[in-house]
Amino acid sequence: MHSAPEVFLVSLTIGIAAAAPIGPIGVMCLRRTLAEGPWVGLVSGLGAATIDALYSAIAAFGLTFISDLLMGHRSILEVAGGLALCYLGFITFFSEPVKDATHVRVKGLVSAYTLALLLTALNPYTILFFMAAFAAMGLPCASGGFSCAFSIVAGVFAGSSSWWVALALSASSNTIRSRMTDKTLKYINRLAGGIFFFAGLGTLFSGLFS
Repeated sequence: MHSAPEVFLVSLTIGIAAAAPIGPIGVMCLRRTLAEGPWVGLVSGLGAATIDALYSAIAAFGLTFISDLLMGHRSILEVAGGLALCYLGFITFFSEPVKDATHVRVKGLVSAYTLALLLTALNPYTILFFMAAFAAMGLPCASGGFSCAFSIVAGVFAGSSSWWVALALSASSNTIRSRMTDKTLKYINRLAGGIFFFAGLGTLFSGLFS
């Protein structure tokens, strides 16, 4: 059986692997970092990391009734997620660059966190990723008890969060920020909005016809 530090380190790697692929959530965090400042991008990533930790907990604690419930209603979740992405794409495409990204209200941070939280939660296949990853890495917790499962959840959250922190810091560097004119930010909004919208259409059709 793996020790708690070993489980944490392996789970840290799994958390990074879960966050690293550039999908709609990654694009959203990048776009918000560039257009609205590093804090907005960072809390968006932490919203995604929270759901990664939650779904890893479901897998780690063996709560199969919850995972079965999520997968049993995956079509509904996909339709809801697709509609949310289409709406996000629409408002992002037509949004104007933020005039002052250095001062962000708490309400804006809460909104960014909540949006990323909901969009990530509406992807039921995330939990399948963790189940497969834990099995492949040999991290069953049936005999490891609470400490094993806790180490897994903590490791996944730390890994996912560290990826989003690194992404927000790199995207908000002075070299990149100095090149972000209003025109550039408008192009970024248009591109991100298109990605969100068409990703939403794909998810929506998947849910409707699955």
